[in-house]
Formats: sequence, C-alpha cells, structure tokens
Amino acid sequence: MKGIDFKNIYEWPLIRRSLVIGLVCVVVFYFGYRWDLSSLGTSLTSNRQQESDLKNQLETVISKEATIRDYTSQYSDFQLLLNQWQKKMIRYNELPGLLNDILKMGANYQLYFSLVDPGEDTKEGDYYKVPIKIVAVGSYHQLSEFISQVANLPQILVISDFTISRENKNDELGAKLAAEATEKNLLTAELFLEVYHLPENQAHG
Repeated sequence: MKGIDFKNIYEWPLIRRSLVIGLVCVVVFYFGYRWDLSSLGTSLTSNRQQESDLKNQLETVISKEATIRDYTSQYSDFQLLLNQWQKKMIRYNELPGLLNDILKMGANYQLYFSLVDPGEDTKEGDYYKVPIKIVAVGSYHQLSEFISQVANLPQILVISDFTISRENKNDELGAKLAAEATEKNLLTAELFLEVYHLPENQAHG
C-alpha cells in the first residue's frame, strides 16, 4: 500500500477504488458482525438462565398448588376429626362426674381405693390437663381389668404411668387396708392419669 494517497482516491482507477472500498466494507462488516454476535451470545445465555429460573419457579408453584389442593380436599375430614375429638373432652366442672364413674368401675371389680387425688390444672396449648393419682388395691386380674376399662373410657384420658406392687404400704393404704391387703395377698396399683378438658368458655364442636 506504499505510495497510495487516500486523499486522491477519487482519481484512482475504478477497479482499485472498488477493491479498497470492498475491503473496508468487509472489515467493517466483520467487526460489526463479531460485535453483534457477541451481544447476541450474551443475551442468549441470559435468556437461557431466565428460562431455567422460570421453569424452576413454575415447578415450585405447581408443587405448592398440588399441596394446597390436597390440604383443601382433606379439610372437611380434619374438621370432622377435630369435632369428634373435642366431643370427647370434658369441662373442668365435669371432672367430679368422671372421677365418680372411675370409682364405680373400681367398685364393679371389687377394688379398694385409698387415694383419688386430682392435681393442679395446667394449660396444654388450646386445652387444659388435670393430673390425677389413684391408689387402688385388688387382685392382679381385678386391677388389670380396671386399668383396661379406664384406658378405654370415651373421654380424652391418658394413663401416663402405673405400677402394680406387693408392697402394701401403711402410709398409702392406711394400717387397716394394708393389713387386709397383706392377709388376702392383694396387690397395690398406683395410676397416674392425665385428663384433658376444654376451657370453660369453649363449647363442644
């Protein structure tokens, strides 16, 4: 390209001007194409990432929708179960009646009761719990049948712990009952119950 004066390009032969102009156009087109292609590549990568993110979000939404539909379809079953459960709960003022029923059950099995002691009422979430300690004396068969009947009461009642022992202690049974238990070879059972009840201002479901 030595000796070529671009200032007088208009004086060049047509073929030379055409070649130079064509070369310049090719270079400009090439760099323009590379620039545009690089921009498109970046845009394409970004769009692919957005597409992946949108697919993940869509899958999450569909999964949540399915879960919500499942919960909604089970709501009526849960509500029915809750109502049935609440109907089995007593109020605190109904506790004496429940204890009386337990004592009658023990009498049917010819048990001797030395202690029926309700403890302090405590709050358990939306409900309340009353611990009850019961000490009863009888044969193994009588005690096991009684405990089974207590466990199957329709009220919400839990036997948290119980023991059956041959140790007929005077301090728990009193001297007279302890002597009778020893004479008849009876056992002493200690039951720890937990009775759940509704707050006084809450009606049954």
